[in-house]
Amino acid sequence: MSDEYVSGEAHQVISKQRNASTRKVTVTMQGLGLVAAAIVLCGVSFAAGVDYQNRHTKAAAAKFMTGGRFGELGQRRAGDIGQVIAVSSTSITVSNRRTGADKTYTIDSNTSVLNAGQTGSVNDIKTGDMVIVETSTSSSVTASRIILNPSFGTMGPGGQADDGPATTITQ
Repeated sequence: MSDEYVSGEAHQVISKQRNASTRKVTVTMQGLGLVAAAIVLCGVSFAAGVDYQNRHTKAAAAKFMTGGRFGELGQRRAGDIGQVIAVSSTSITVSNRRTGADKTYTIDSNTSVLNAGQTGSVNDIKTGDMVIVETSTSSSVTASRIILNPSFGTMGPGGQADDGPATTITQ
């Protein structure tokens, strides 16, 4: 280097040019190992989460379809879910918000009514109530069971589904 005077700004420019050409990036094997371990851990966590979700969704659906509040012994009956638009001692008309269709079902002496999980009667059903109507196996227009104000479960402590009391099936 020569003994000539260089201003502070010029010195900074010269230093940056010199440092840019001589900088080296050093990557250690330990650093690469940590990055690889983090990538593997993320992949394993993602796969475990997908597997858990798949098993949990199937288990929740199986619990919903068996036991109880909807279906018996895993068999979902035909029927409807919707809002009551008309009810009498012999019929109920339900409006399905998803399809927009209204359907009328016959109520007979074999039709059971559940109100908040308890035995109820047709007199408990009012216009505007939400219901699930299950039809009999012999007729698609005869209600075998009407569930008034159904509960599909809520999230309880720890994120676990709280579906109310368990149903025991005995033979």
